[in-house]
Amino acid sequence: MHGIKKNIFGIHGGGNIGLGLLANVISDSPHEYQIIATSNNQFNASLINCNNRLWLKHQISEEEQSTCISNVKIISREANDIIDIYTESIVAAICLTPSALSDSAKDIALGLINRYETSRKYLKILILMNLPNPAKFVLDMVSDQINLLTNDAALTEIILSHVEFVPTVIDRVVTSIPKQDIKSQLKSQIERISPELLSQHLEITDIDTIINDQDLLLQAVNIFELEFHLFCAEKSFSMYVPNHFTEAERFPLMTTTKNLNTIEAVKNKYINGPHAVLAWIGGFLGHTTIADSIKHPELFQFIKEMMEYEIAPILIAEYPDLTSEDLIKLEKSFFERCAASINDPVTRVGRDPLRKLDSGGRIRGTIELARKHDLSIATPRLEKGIAAGLLYALHGVDPSNPGCKKIREIYNQNDSYQSVLCYSGDAPSGKFSGLHPEKDSQTIANVLNKMSELNRWKQKFRALARSFLWPIPGQHTGRNQNFEAANMNNSLTMKQ
Repeated sequence: MHGIKKNIFGIHGGGNIGLGLLANVISDSPHEYQIIATSNNQFNASLINCNNRLWLKHQISEEEQSTCISNVKIISREANDIIDIYTESIVAAICLTPSALSDSAKDIALGLINRYETSRKYLKILILMNLPNPAKFVLDMVSDQINLLTNDAALTEIILSHVEFVPTVIDRVVTSIPKQDIKSQLKSQIERISPELLSQHLEITDIDTIINDQDLLLQAVNIFELEFHLFCAEKSFSMYVPNHFTEAERFPLMTTTKNLNTIEAVKNKYINGPHAVLAWIGGFLGHTTIADSIKHPELFQFIKEMMEYEIAPILIAEYPDLTSEDLIKLEKSFFERCAASINDPVTRVGRDPLRKLDSGGRIRGTIELARKHDLSIATPRLEKGIAAGLLYALHGVDPSNPGCKKIREIYNQNDSYQSVLCYSGDAPSGKFSGLHPEKDSQTIANVLNKMSELNRWKQKFRALARSFLWPIPGQHTGRNQNFEAANMNNSLTMKQ
């Protein structure tokens, strides 16, 4: 980052959340920041670094809108660049998946050690990770690495006293635009440039050659200041930070709150939990996107009943200030967003099922709250959600995902679903705590039963698809089926 003079806001993880949400927040600030973000996407990085800009696309009904994000520079995810981020930034953020954080924890530790040794300046690091208590999760992992590197517990404590990991709650659906679609955007703009200008600046007029030659394409982007959307993102979104993060006054798109823990817990269990289950069952049935999954009438009804009959009363028992009206608004927004998520793959939402099935998490955590309050609320849909996470992994919907691989590894070692449910030990995103064979015996039996139900559901779904009562995933019938209308007109309603 040699030669950069501006205030640096470092983003460790320049993907959907890092660039599709946080960079938007920073760029909107009246105070000027140089955004430095890490990325291993060479194509996107080269485009952004041409003019230090990128664009987000917002689909609002039939209308498309754009947001331009300026003052952005992309660097690599190599150790030296990561160390620089933590050494030189005045504010930083971690926008990584848990498994990516695990891979980078040592480099983050090296960066914080280097910062302490060279300047001893205090650093606040925002944590944008979709899991409970994300700041503690990061602190524990980074602390372990600093201690390993220094072999000095006292020094580790001193270094960390110069750092604050700030939890956040974020709420925006962001999806990456495929490389070929980005090239199509650029091609359409180059086609509007006269052959004379192309020849003058690029010494070539053949547009296909320009598009497929990276050097020529980057020259065109730079010379003609071409625009390119790298992400589809919701126009409106929320980013909550705790009241004590005083820097929030510099970022109008941040919202401070004294109830961050409640907001985080409600979002995690009422939105993220059903979202993951929707992705798991949708992927298991053969759907590829969230929008396709929610259009499936039985699945829509199943998720709706899970939220209303199981999760909502449990959350109200845990958080007395939470009202039914609050949850109704969240539910309405959730289904609207799912129906609009035509480019959001189930593999993005359903990734790392092992982590999402952990104790205290978005699904088991809700069941545990029901026990805590001694509620006589049956949770068959949440139990089916646990079963769906396992089947999603074992049926190879996302075979390369580390969490899915770990589930298959545990299963293959014991040839048993119960061995996965009761596993406790190392996992790609950290430690995993499974169900207890004796204390949780009824839950285990219920989940195993739900796995059989899901397999029967899949067979029935395929039979309906073959009889043309419901389209096979991936096929388009030309009908515009509103998911609520489909639900009312379909007699296949799941009741537990």
